[in-house]
Amino acid sequence: GSAAVRILPMINTIKYLDLTTFEGWFGHGVDTGLSQGLYSKTVMLGPIYDYGFVAYVLSLLCIFGCMIHFGSIATIMYFLGVGGSVGNIAYLWGELMIFLCVFKLSKEKNEKKY
Repeated sequence: GSAAVRILPMINTIKYLDLTTFEGWFGHGVDTGLSQGLYSKTVMLGPIYDYGFVAYVLSLLCIFGCMIHFGSIATIMYFLGVGGSVGNIAYLWGELMIFLCVFKLSKEKNEKKY
């Protein structure tokens, strides 16, 4: 069910990601990860199987640079709530918008304090 869809990609990434190959770094191509089914070993965190580890790291840098303070409750919510994904899912975009608002407002509040 729902928990398996969030946990399985994390386990598959740890178990099957091979960074010694070109595909591990740059991916296998668009929608390759889901072509074998939702519960197959090709379903990994975010776009890793499709676009590679480099694309996933760049997307995480964007998210943690612009929307989430690393090590905050939002970090836990991001990895447990949406499985650390960066896909095109409505509730993921909603969650990221909330994180962005909280990030910007807390930054604004701290700047006015000094």
